[in-house]
Amino acid sequence: MRYYFTSIFIFIYSCLPLVAQLHDNVWLFSDGGQFSAGLSFTSEGEAIIVPVETDLDLFNSASSICDVNGNLLLFTDGCNIYNADSEIITNGEGINIGETWDNYCDIGFGYPQVLQSSLFLNWPENPARYILFHRKLTFESSPDGGIDVITAPLYYSLISYEENTDGEVVEKNVILYDDLPL
Repeated sequence: MRYYFTSIFIFIYSCLPLVAQLHDNVWLFSDGGQFSAGLSFTSEGEAIIVPVETDLDLFNSASSICDVNGNLLLFTDGCNIYNADSEIITNGEGINIGETWDNYCDIGFGYPQVLQSSLFLNWPENPARYILFHRKLTFESSPDGGIDVITAPLYYSLISYEENTDGEVVEKNVILYDDLPL
């Protein structure tokens, strides 16, 4: 009998429309000026190409997050954290700092390609807070004469995005985990 009621419950609630938050509504792409665009997803699941005006390199280590209505709030190129107008937010400069940052970000390139190297999430109990997880990239000489690519540590940066502001990083480059496997 219990399975009967559970089945009815699941059937009834599976027929109801769901209202989802659109935090992942906009995906940005750019090669540093030649090509810039974004994908915005409609409520029907269609992807629409939208223009993006930026000269930042968002081809490699980019991620973004939107508000609950699907409007772009923040994004990163792996070097810095920006608002929707492509301006570095307060204390948003210099994530993943180190030799790789100096060699790429300091001269205007985006952070080198590290697959799945950054992820924005909204803070569960505070809609005005966001967290960015990001990985540092280091190149080291290997014993066989090649180059080892090390993607550690895993950092997080905490962003406050209060109403009528462009955001502020309140904690930056905090090591979450330092011993990632290659």
